[in-house]
Amino acid sequence: MKIPEVLIVGRPNVGKSTLLNRIIRSRKAITHDNPGVTRDISYFPAKWNKKEFFILDSGGVLFSRIADIYLQAKVEEQVKAASEGAYKILFLVDVDTGITPMDKEVAAFLRLHKDKVILVVNKVDNVARKAEVSDFYKLGFGDPLPVSALHNSGIDELLDVITEDISALPDNTGDLYDSSYRISIAGRPNVGKSSLINALINEEKMIVDEYAGTTRDSVDAFFKYADNKYVFTDTAGMRKKARIKNDIEYYSVLRSGRAIKSADLVIVVLEPETYMCEQDKRIINLVLESGKNMIVMVNKWDLTARTDLARKKLIEEARALMPPLNYYPFIFGSALLRLGLGKIFKMVPRITEAGESRISTSELNQFIENVIKRTPPPAKRGRHIKIYYAAQVEISPPVFVFFVNHPGLIEKDYLRYLEKKIRHFFGVLDGVSIKIYLKGKKSV
Repeated sequence: MKIPEVLIVGRPNVGKSTLLNRIIRSRKAITHDNPGVTRDISYFPAKWNKKEFFILDSGGVLFSRIADIYLQAKVEEQVKAASEGAYKILFLVDVDTGITPMDKEVAAFLRLHKDKVILVVNKVDNVARKAEVSDFYKLGFGDPLPVSALHNSGIDELLDVITEDISALPDNTGDLYDSSYRISIAGRPNVGKSSLINALINEEKMIVDEYAGTTRDSVDAFFKYADNKYVFTDTAGMRKKARIKNDIEYYSVLRSGRAIKSADLVIVVLEPETYMCEQDKRIINLVLESGKNMIVMVNKWDLTARTDLARKKLIEEARALMPPLNYYPFIFGSALLRLGLGKIFKMVPRITEAGESRISTSELNQFIENVIKRTPPPAKRGRHIKIYYAAQVEISPPVFVFFVNHPGLIEKDYLRYLEKKIRHFFGVLDGVSIKIYLKGKKSV
Protein backbone atom coordinates (compact mmCIF):
# COMPACT_ATOMS: atom_id res chain seq x y z
CA MET A 1 0.00 0.00 0.00
CA LYS A 2 1.40 3.40 -1.01
CA ILE A 3 1.58 5.82 1.89
CA PRO A 4 -0.15 9.14 1.04
CA GLU A 5 2.10 12.17 0.52
CA VAL A 6 0.98 15.63 1.66
CA LEU A 7 2.97 18.50 0.15
CA ILE A 8 3.27 21.94 1.77
CA VAL A 9 3.56 24.66 -0.91
CA GLY A 10 3.80 28.44 -0.63
CA ARG A 11 6.02 31.40 -1.20
CA PRO A 12 8.98 31.91 1.15
CA ASN A 13 8.46 32.84 4.80
CA VAL A 14 4.78 31.94 5.17
CA GLY A 15 5.74 29.38 7.82
CA LYS A 16 5.96 26.07 5.93
CA SER A 17 8.74 24.59 8.06
CA THR A 18 7.09 25.80 11.28
CA LEU A 19 3.82 24.13 10.24
CA LEU A 20 5.66 20.92 9.40
CA ASN A 21 7.39 20.89 12.78
CA ARG A 22 3.99 21.33 14.43
CA ILE A 23 2.39 18.48 12.43
CA ILE A 24 5.19 15.99 13.15
CA ARG A 25 5.58 17.27 16.74
CA SER A 26 9.31 17.76 16.39
CA ARG A 27 11.75 20.51 15.43
CA LYS A 28 13.21 18.80 12.38
CA ALA A 29 12.92 21.44 9.67
CA ILE A 30 15.18 24.52 9.74
CA THR A 31 13.23 27.75 10.16
CA HIS A 32 14.79 31.07 9.19
CA ASP A 33 13.72 34.52 7.95
CA ASN A 34 15.83 34.41 4.78
CA PRO A 35 14.21 32.98 1.61
CA GLY A 36 15.80 29.92 0.03
CA VAL A 37 16.69 28.10 3.27
CA THR A 38 14.69 24.96 2.41
CA ARG A 39 16.06 23.42 -0.80
CA ASP A 40 15.40 19.71 -1.06
CA ILE A 41 11.93 18.23 -0.68
CA SER A 42 12.07 16.84 2.86
CA TYR A 43 10.00 13.75 3.67
CA PHE A 44 8.77 13.17 7.23
CA PRO A 45 6.42 10.46 8.50
CA ALA A 46 3.35 11.77 10.32
CA LYS A 47 0.45 10.07 12.07
CA TRP A 48 -2.94 11.34 13.18
CA ASN A 49 -5.67 9.17 14.74
CA LYS A 50 -3.89 5.99 13.54
CA LYS A 51 -3.71 7.39 10.01
CA GLU A 52 -0.23 7.55 8.55
CA PHE A 53 1.10 9.82 5.81
CA PHE A 54 4.26 11.59 4.65
CA ILE A 55 4.43 15.35 5.06
CA LEU A 56 6.67 16.95 2.43
CA ASP A 57 8.33 20.30 3.08
CA SER A 58 9.05 22.15 -0.17
CA GLY A 59 11.34 25.03 -0.94
CA GLY A 60 9.67 28.42 -1.11
CA VAL A 61 8.15 28.75 -4.58
CA LEU A 62 9.29 31.91 -6.37
CA PHE A 63 8.83 30.82 -9.99
CA SER A 64 12.31 32.25 -10.64
CA ARG A 65 11.26 35.81 -9.75
CA ILE A 66 14.44 36.20 -7.68
CA ALA A 67 17.22 34.99 -9.92
CA ASP A 68 20.02 35.45 -7.41
CA ILE A 69 18.76 32.76 -5.05
CA TYR A 70 21.03 29.90 -5.95
CA LEU A 71 19.40 26.68 -7.26
CA GLN A 72 15.87 28.14 -7.14
CA ALA A 73 14.97 26.68 -10.55
CA LYS A 74 15.92 23.20 -9.33
CA VAL A 75 13.85 23.68 -6.18
CA GLU A 76 10.80 24.54 -8.26
CA GLU A 77 11.28 21.55 -10.59
CA GLN A 78 11.11 19.32 -7.52
CA VAL A 79 7.99 21.10 -6.22
CA LYS A 80 6.21 20.60 -9.54
CA ALA A 81 7.12 16.90 -9.66
CA ALA A 82 6.01 16.38 -6.03
CA SER A 83 2.70 18.13 -6.75
CA GLU A 84 1.89 15.58 -9.45
CA GLY A 85 2.23 12.65 -7.04
CA ALA A 86 0.80 14.28 -3.91
CA TYR A 87 -2.37 13.01 -2.24
CA LYS A 88 -3.09 16.47 -0.81
CA ILE A 89 -1.41 19.85 -1.23
CA LEU A 90 -1.40 22.40 1.58
CA PHE A 91 -1.31 25.84 -0.05
CA LEU A 92 0.02 27.98 2.79
CA VAL A 93 -0.50 31.76 2.83
CA ASP A 94 0.07 34.47 5.45
CA VAL A 95 -2.75 36.55 6.97
CA ASP A 96 -0.24 39.29 7.92
CA THR A 97 0.64 40.14 4.32
CA GLY A 98 -2.66 39.25 2.69
CA ILE A 99 -2.68 38.01 -0.91
CA THR A 100 0.57 38.95 -2.62
CA PRO A 101 1.42 38.79 -6.36
CA MET A 102 3.59 35.77 -5.60
CA ASP A 103 0.65 34.02 -3.88
CA LYS A 104 -1.35 34.58 -7.07
CA GLU A 105 1.41 32.94 -9.12
CA VAL A 106 1.45 29.93 -6.80
CA ALA A 107 -2.35 29.75 -6.99
CA ALA A 108 -2.23 29.81 -10.81
CA PHE A 109 0.15 26.85 -10.77
CA LEU A 110 -1.90 24.93 -8.19
CA ARG A 111 -5.14 25.23 -10.18
CA LEU A 112 -3.85 22.27 -12.18
CA HIS A 113 -4.35 20.26 -8.96
CA LYS A 114 -7.35 22.15 -7.57
CA ASP A 115 -9.20 19.02 -6.44
CA LYS A 116 -6.49 18.15 -3.89
CA VAL A 117 -5.54 21.63 -2.63
CA ILE A 118 -6.29 22.68 0.96
CA LEU A 119 -5.91 26.44 1.41
CA VAL A 120 -4.32 27.13 4.81
CA VAL A 121 -4.03 30.67 6.20
CA ASN A 122 -1.20 30.89 8.73
CA LYS A 123 -0.49 33.33 11.61
CA VAL A 124 -4.19 33.63 12.55
CA ASP A 125 -3.72 34.08 16.30
CA ASN A 126 -6.41 36.60 17.30
CA VAL A 127 -10.01 37.57 16.50
CA ALA A 128 -9.05 40.50 14.25
CA ARG A 129 -6.92 38.31 12.05
CA LYS A 130 -9.63 35.65 11.90
CA ALA A 131 -11.94 38.25 10.33
CA GLU A 132 -9.37 38.80 7.57
CA VAL A 133 -9.32 35.13 6.50
CA SER A 134 -12.36 35.62 4.23
CA ASP A 135 -10.20 37.69 1.85
CA PHE A 136 -8.45 34.50 0.76
CA TYR A 137 -11.62 33.14 -0.90
CA LYS A 138 -10.43 35.24 -3.87
CA LEU A 139 -7.73 32.64 -4.56
CA GLY A 140 -10.43 30.20 -5.66
CA PHE A 141 -9.75 27.17 -3.46
CA GLY A 142 -12.89 27.16 -1.32
CA ASP A 143 -12.98 27.57 2.45
CA PRO A 144 -9.63 28.76 3.87
CA LEU A 145 -8.53 26.98 7.06
CA PRO A 146 -7.14 29.41 9.69
CA VAL A 147 -4.16 28.19 11.73
CA SER A 148 -1.30 29.53 13.76
CA ALA A 149 1.61 27.13 13.37
CA LEU A 150 3.63 29.09 15.92
CA HIS A 151 0.90 28.94 18.59
CA ASN A 152 -0.49 25.47 17.71
CA SER A 153 -3.93 26.83 16.87
CA GLY A 154 -6.14 25.07 14.31
CA ILE A 155 -3.64 22.25 13.75
CA ASP A 156 -5.98 19.46 14.94
CA GLU A 157 -8.73 20.68 12.59
CA LEU A 158 -6.22 20.78 9.72
CA LEU A 159 -5.08 17.22 10.44
CA ASP A 160 -8.71 16.05 10.44
CA VAL A 161 -9.17 17.50 6.94
CA ILE A 162 -5.87 16.06 5.67
CA THR A 163 -6.67 12.54 6.85
CA GLU A 164 -10.43 12.34 6.31
CA ASP A 165 -10.04 9.89 3.39
CA ILE A 166 -7.03 7.96 4.73
CA SER A 167 -7.72 4.52 6.20
CA ALA A 168 -6.74 3.96 9.84
CA LEU A 169 -3.96 1.48 10.55
CA PRO A 170 -4.45 -1.64 12.72
CA ASP A 171 -3.60 -1.17 16.40
CA ASN A 172 -0.45 -3.29 16.19
CA THR A 173 1.11 -1.34 13.31
CA GLY A 174 4.38 0.33 14.23
CA ASP A 175 5.57 3.66 12.97
CA LEU A 176 7.41 3.82 9.65
CA TYR A 177 10.68 4.62 11.35
CA ASP A 178 10.32 1.63 13.65
CA SER A 179 10.10 -0.84 10.75
CA SER A 180 12.80 0.69 8.53
CA TYR A 181 16.57 0.58 8.49
CA ARG A 182 17.64 4.16 9.24
CA ILE A 183 20.78 5.03 7.29
CA SER A 184 22.51 8.40 7.57
CA ILE A 185 24.88 9.49 4.80
CA ALA A 186 27.66 11.64 6.28
CA GLY A 187 30.73 13.36 4.93
CA ARG A 188 32.36 16.62 3.96
CA PRO A 189 30.64 18.99 1.52
CA ASN A 190 30.66 17.96 -2.14
CA VAL A 191 31.83 14.34 -1.75
CA GLY A 192 28.63 13.09 -3.40
CA LYS A 193 26.22 12.32 -0.53
CA SER A 194 23.08 13.57 -2.31
CA SER A 195 24.12 11.85 -5.55
CA LEU A 196 24.59 8.61 -3.62
CA ILE A 197 21.05 8.70 -2.20
CA ASN A 198 19.58 9.54 -5.61
CA ALA A 199 21.45 6.55 -7.05
CA LEU A 200 20.37 4.23 -4.22
CA ILE A 201 16.66 5.05 -4.58
CA ASN A 202 16.89 5.48 -8.37
CA GLU A 203 15.12 8.82 -8.20
CA GLU A 204 16.16 12.49 -8.22
CA LYS A 205 14.86 13.38 -4.76
CA MET A 206 17.95 15.33 -3.67
CA ILE A 207 19.17 18.48 -5.40
CA VAL A 208 22.67 17.84 -6.71
CA ASP A 209 25.07 20.60 -7.75
CA GLU A 210 28.82 21.13 -7.89
CA TYR A 211 28.48 24.01 -5.45
CA ALA A 212 29.47 22.79 -1.98
CA GLY A 213 26.77 23.12 0.66
CA THR A 214 23.74 22.45 -1.55
CA THR A 215 22.09 20.32 1.15
CA ARG A 216 21.25 22.49 4.18
CA ASP A 217 18.97 20.27 6.23
CA SER A 218 18.95 16.55 7.02
CA VAL A 219 16.61 15.17 4.37
CA ASP A 220 14.92 11.75 4.52
CA ALA A 221 14.24 9.50 1.53
CA PHE A 222 12.12 6.38 2.06
CA PHE A 223 12.80 3.36 -0.14
CA LYS A 224 11.81 -0.31 -0.31
CA TYR A 225 14.25 -2.90 -1.66
CA ALA A 226 13.95 -6.71 -1.51
CA ASP A 227 11.16 -6.59 1.13
CA ASN A 228 13.21 -4.30 3.37
CA LYS A 229 12.34 -0.65 4.07
CA TYR A 230 15.05 1.97 4.29
CA VAL A 231 15.14 5.58 5.45
CA PHE A 232 18.17 7.25 3.89
CA THR A 233 19.05 10.57 5.51
CA ASP A 234 21.08 12.98 3.44
CA THR A 235 22.96 15.20 5.87
CA ALA A 236 24.46 18.63 5.30
CA GLY A 237 28.17 18.54 4.52
CA MET A 238 30.12 18.86 7.75
CA ARG A 239 32.89 21.48 7.69
CA LYS A 240 35.40 22.51 10.32
CA LYS A 241 33.80 24.82 12.89
CA ALA A 242 36.04 27.69 11.76
CA ARG A 243 34.61 27.47 8.24
CA ILE A 244 30.95 27.60 9.25
CA LYS A 245 29.88 30.98 7.89
CA ASN A 246 26.39 31.63 9.27
CA ASP A 247 23.71 30.42 11.63
CA ILE A 248 21.87 28.47 8.89
CA GLU A 249 24.97 26.38 8.24
CA TYR A 250 25.56 26.01 11.99
CA TYR A 251 22.11 24.49 12.54
CA SER A 252 22.47 22.36 9.40
CA VAL A 253 25.63 20.80 10.80
CA LEU A 254 24.02 20.43 14.23
CA ARG A 255 21.15 18.47 12.67
CA SER A 256 23.66 16.36 10.74
CA GLY A 257 25.17 15.33 14.07
CA ARG A 258 21.72 14.47 15.40
CA ALA A 259 20.94 12.47 12.25
CA ILE A 260 24.07 10.42 12.84
CA LYS A 261 23.11 9.75 16.45
CA SER A 262 19.57 8.61 15.52
CA ALA A 263 20.70 6.25 12.73
CA ASP A 264 20.96 2.47 12.79
CA LEU A 265 23.97 2.70 10.51
CA VAL A 266 26.06 5.52 9.04
CA ILE A 267 27.67 5.50 5.61
CA VAL A 268 30.65 7.85 5.69
CA VAL A 269 31.39 9.06 2.17
CA LEU A 270 35.00 9.80 1.17
CA GLU A 271 36.57 10.68 -2.16
CA PRO A 272 39.99 9.58 -3.51
CA GLU A 273 41.22 13.08 -4.37
CA THR A 274 41.16 14.43 -0.80
CA TYR A 275 41.17 11.07 0.94
CA MET A 276 41.24 10.85 4.77
CA CYS A 277 41.84 14.55 5.41
CA GLU A 278 41.48 15.87 8.95
CA GLN A 279 37.76 16.59 8.54
CA ASP A 280 37.14 13.04 7.26
CA LYS A 281 38.79 11.75 10.44
CA ARG A 282 36.69 14.06 12.63
CA ILE A 283 33.49 12.80 11.02
CA ILE A 284 34.54 9.15 11.40
CA ASN A 285 35.42 9.81 15.05
CA LEU A 286 31.98 11.35 15.60
CA VAL A 287 30.38 8.15 14.25
CA LEU A 288 32.65 5.97 16.39
CA GLU A 289 31.99 8.03 19.53
CA SER A 290 28.25 7.85 18.84
CA GLY A 291 28.50 4.05 18.86
CA LYS A 292 27.00 3.68 15.40
CA ASN A 293 27.39 0.84 12.94
CA MET A 294 29.36 2.11 9.97
CA ILE A 295 30.29 1.50 6.35
CA VAL A 296 32.97 3.59 4.64
CA MET A 297 32.04 4.42 1.04
CA VAL A 298 34.81 5.67 -1.28
CA ASN A 299 32.79 7.53 -3.91
CA LYS A 300 33.93 8.85 -7.33
CA TRP A 301 35.86 5.61 -7.86
CA ASP A 302 35.30 6.10 -11.59
CA LEU A 303 37.68 9.10 -11.54
CA THR A 304 40.73 7.09 -10.50
CA ALA A 305 42.53 3.84 -11.36
CA ARG A 306 40.05 1.12 -10.40
CA THR A 307 42.50 -1.65 -9.50
CA ASP A 308 42.62 -4.10 -6.62
CA LEU A 309 46.03 -2.70 -5.67
CA ALA A 310 44.70 0.89 -5.49
CA ARG A 311 41.73 -0.29 -3.42
CA LYS A 312 44.00 -2.22 -1.04
CA LYS A 313 46.34 0.76 -0.60
CA LEU A 314 43.50 3.13 0.27
CA ILE A 315 42.09 0.71 2.86
CA GLU A 316 45.52 0.18 4.40
CA GLU A 317 46.13 3.95 4.51
CA ALA A 318 42.83 4.61 6.27
CA ARG A 319 43.35 1.84 8.81
CA ALA A 320 46.92 2.97 9.53
CA LEU A 321 45.64 6.49 10.25
CA MET A 322 42.64 5.23 12.27
CA PRO A 323 43.12 1.67 13.66
CA PRO A 324 39.40 1.30 14.68
CA LEU A 325 38.61 1.18 10.94
CA ASN A 326 40.03 -2.36 10.95
CA TYR A 327 36.55 -3.41 12.11
CA TYR A 328 34.53 -1.57 9.46
CA PRO A 329 33.98 -2.51 5.81
CA PHE A 330 34.93 -0.36 2.82
CA ILE A 331 32.90 -0.10 -0.37
CA PHE A 332 34.35 1.45 -3.52
CA GLY A 333 31.89 2.77 -6.06
CA SER A 334 30.43 5.64 -8.00
CA ALA A 335 27.10 7.31 -7.36
CA LEU A 336 27.29 8.81 -10.85
CA LEU A 337 27.70 5.43 -12.57
CA ARG A 338 25.78 3.47 -9.89
CA LEU A 339 28.78 1.24 -9.15
CA GLY A 340 29.01 -0.79 -5.93
CA LEU A 341 25.56 0.19 -4.64
CA GLY A 342 24.19 -3.36 -4.44
CA LYS A 343 26.73 -4.12 -1.71
CA ILE A 344 25.12 -1.48 0.51
CA PHE A 345 21.71 -3.21 0.36
CA LYS A 346 23.37 -6.53 1.23
CA MET A 347 25.45 -5.17 4.11
CA VAL A 348 22.95 -2.91 5.89
CA PRO A 349 20.50 -5.63 7.08
CA ARG A 350 23.32 -8.01 8.06
CA ILE A 351 25.24 -5.39 10.05
CA THR A 352 22.16 -3.87 11.71
CA GLU A 353 20.73 -7.24 12.75
CA ALA A 354 24.12 -8.41 14.04
CA GLY A 355 24.25 -5.29 16.21
CA GLU A 356 20.94 -6.35 17.79
CA SER A 357 22.22 -9.77 18.88
CA ARG A 358 22.97 -10.69 22.50
CA ILE A 359 25.80 -12.69 24.01
CA SER A 360 24.86 -14.49 27.21
CA THR A 361 26.68 -13.92 30.49
CA SER A 362 27.76 -17.56 30.55
CA GLU A 363 29.37 -17.17 27.10
CA LEU A 364 31.15 -14.03 28.27
CA ASN A 365 32.44 -15.82 31.35
CA GLN A 366 33.73 -18.59 29.08
CA PHE A 367 35.50 -15.86 27.09
CA ILE A 368 37.14 -14.62 30.31
CA GLU A 369 38.30 -18.14 31.18
CA ASN A 370 39.63 -18.99 27.70
CA VAL A 371 41.04 -15.63 26.63
CA ILE A 372 41.40 -13.06 29.41
CA LYS A 373 42.97 -15.32 32.03
CA ARG A 374 45.63 -16.34 29.50
CA THR A 375 46.51 -12.69 28.86
CA PRO A 376 45.32 -10.65 31.84
CA PRO A 377 45.82 -6.90 32.10
CA PRO A 378 49.41 -6.10 33.13
CA ALA A 379 50.01 -5.19 36.76
CA LYS A 380 50.41 -1.51 37.50
CA ARG A 381 51.80 0.31 40.51
CA GLY A 382 52.44 -3.06 42.11
CA ARG A 383 48.78 -4.03 41.89
CA HIS A 384 47.51 -7.09 40.07
CA ILE A 385 44.42 -6.47 37.97
CA LYS A 386 41.71 -9.08 37.84
CA ILE A 387 38.62 -9.24 35.62
CA TYR A 388 35.95 -11.23 37.46
CA TYR A 389 33.05 -11.45 35.03
CA ALA A 390 31.25 -9.54 32.28
CA ALA A 391 27.74 -8.92 31.01
CA GLN A 392 26.19 -7.46 27.89
CA VAL A 393 23.82 -4.75 29.07
CA GLU A 394 22.59 -3.24 25.78
CA ILE A 395 22.19 -3.88 22.07
CA SER A 396 22.40 -1.49 19.11
CA PRO A 397 25.24 -1.05 19.80
CA PRO A 398 26.26 -4.05 21.93
CA VAL A 399 27.55 -2.71 25.25
CA PHE A 400 29.70 -4.91 27.50
CA VAL A 401 30.51 -4.20 31.14
CA PHE A 402 33.56 -5.89 32.67
CA PHE A 403 33.75 -6.04 36.46
CA VAL A 404 37.32 -5.39 37.62
CA ASN A 405 39.10 -4.89 40.93
CA HIS A 406 41.05 -1.81 39.73
CA PRO A 407 39.27 -0.39 36.63
CA GLY A 408 41.24 2.85 36.70
CA LEU A 409 44.52 1.00 36.15
CA ILE A 410 43.55 -0.63 32.83
CA GLU A 411 45.18 1.16 29.89
CA LYS A 412 43.44 2.03 26.60
CA ASP A 413 45.72 -0.42 24.79
CA TYR A 414 44.22 -3.27 26.79
CA LEU A 415 40.67 -2.06 26.03
CA ARG A 416 41.54 -2.19 22.33
CA TYR A 417 42.90 -5.70 22.89
CA LEU A 418 39.62 -6.65 24.61
CA GLU A 419 37.58 -5.37 21.69
CA LYS A 420 39.73 -7.26 19.20
CA LYS A 421 39.40 -10.50 21.14
CA ILE A 422 35.62 -10.12 21.63
CA ARG A 423 35.19 -9.63 17.90
CA HIS A 424 37.34 -12.63 17.10
CA PHE A 425 35.94 -14.96 19.79
CA PHE A 426 32.27 -14.26 19.05
CA GLY A 427 32.59 -13.56 15.35
CA VAL A 428 31.21 -10.01 15.62
CA LEU A 429 30.57 -8.84 12.07
CA ASP A 430 32.63 -6.04 10.56
CA GLY A 431 30.65 -2.82 10.64
CA VAL A 432 29.09 -3.42 14.05
CA SER A 433 30.02 -0.90 16.71
CA ILE A 434 30.66 -2.26 20.20
CA LYS A 435 31.30 -0.42 23.45
CA ILE A 436 33.23 -1.65 26.50
CA TYR A 437 32.96 -0.23 30.01
CA LEU A 438 34.79 -1.16 33.21
CA LYS A 439 33.13 -1.25 36.60
CA GLY A 440 34.79 -1.63 39.98
CA LYS A 441 34.32 -4.77 42.07
CA LYS A 442 36.19 -5.58 45.26
CA SER A 443 38.11 -8.83 45.57
CA VAL A 444 36.27 -11.76 47.13
